[in-house]
Amino acid sequence: LFFAFLHSLKRRGLYLKKANDLILRESLPLEVIYTLISSRWVFKNFPTEIGIIASENKVKLIKELMKKEEYTDYLGVTSFADMISVPEKGAADSIDTLIFDVGRKVGTSNAKIFLVGTGSSKLALVPMMKLYSDAVFIDVGAGIDAIAGIVSGDRPYFSEWTNYRLKDFDYSSVDVMDAGSSLRANSLYKTVTL
Repeated sequence: LFFAFLHSLKRRGLYLKKANDLILRESLPLEVIYTLISSRWVFKNFPTEIGIIASENKVKLIKELMKKEEYTDYLGVTSFADMISVPEKGAADSIDTLIFDVGRKVGTSNAKIFLVGTGSSKLALVPMMKLYSDAVFIDVGAGIDAIAGIVSGDRPYFSEWTNYRLKDFDYSSVDVMDAGSSLRANSLYKTVTL
């Protein structure tokens, strides 16, 4: 709590309450999954074995970011084993088709770990992926936004994350998590434009 307090002073109190809530809970909050991304631990430990399953526009954005050496240096990976996209909107409308299409791609992938951020479709999609692959599937939710450089820094686990942005990319089609947050575009958050 002491370090959360000091860091919160640095960030003008943006996340002290959230950090306090996470630290004092007796059970392990699922938010710790986000630290796999925010600490970049998963990239450092599995640099060639990670696949991404995310919305089509975020996959497109990540592919463009991965062309930039400064960004790949930041992540600690030069490429992802696979990037599989799902529709930006309405992915769960035809869940059987989605499971089959994604499952077919997962089944031919060399990825050993899939980081998944597909909104509500994950509830049906992720459990069924075991029929297609022995890979590990981790629902990282907003972690995909971090990889795409569009995560909101008011989430305590992403307060030190640097969002890498592309100056020539049309972000208007990307479905952003925390879009309604008044802190979303806070100038205190780290952003690098490439």
